[in-house]
Amino acid sequence: MLRESVTRHLAVDQFVARELIFVDIEGEEIILSGAVPSYFQKQMAQHAVRRVAGGYRIRNALKVVSG
Repeated sequence: MLRESVTRHLAVDQFVARELIFVDIEGEEIILSGAVPSYFQKQMAQHAVRRVAGGYRIRNALKVVSG
């Protein structure tokens, strides 16, 4: 359920390219992986997840790729 909530928050955030982001939950950690086109989107994805993370840690493993 947490994974779905995180995915939903990413989907509605206008600053995040959601189709390139994958969400996994391992223990008490939310892991973001995949690729985004800018550092701004990487930070905005983490910010969107923080709203629903509760006591979970966030590991932002997103790669920034251009083009």
